[in-house]
Amino acid sequence: MVRRIAFAGFNLESVTAVPQIVDLAEFERVCVRGDDLVAQFRGTNTVPGGVIKVCDDNDVEMVPLFHTLLGALGPASSEAVGFYIAEILAGLERAGPLDGVVLFLHGACWRRDMTMSSAPSSMRCAIVWQRCRSPSR
Repeated sequence: MVRRIAFAGFNLESVTAVPQIVDLAEFERVCVRGDDLVAQFRGTNTVPGGVIKVCDDNDVEMVPLFHTLLGALGPASSEAVGFYIAEILAGLERAGPLDGVVLFLHGACWRRDMTMSSAPSSMRCAIVWQRCRSPSR
């Protein structure tokens, strides 16, 4: 039985002293999606490269969603964070049955209006993941 793993990456090194808000267009400038993600990162010493290697070495079918990575800048815009959360959720819904999900999310990425009440985004991902695992699909 072939195992299927979806993966996505949303990364920004948010520096609190930098006032510039990083908008969606800036993330999109470097975003790679689908098969292009695998082609660009296969064989590289990066987080997506490592995920791809493990999948290749273990005959896992990859379901690449997207990867975007920016260096040290200010906080992410609410629009950008919301956009990529929605893209992860939609990608998981489209993927069909999965055996796993790998999200590479930079822990220093934040947005000015982010509070602990924004945590339900991860809960929504977990709910979608449970539906993707359902044998009834």
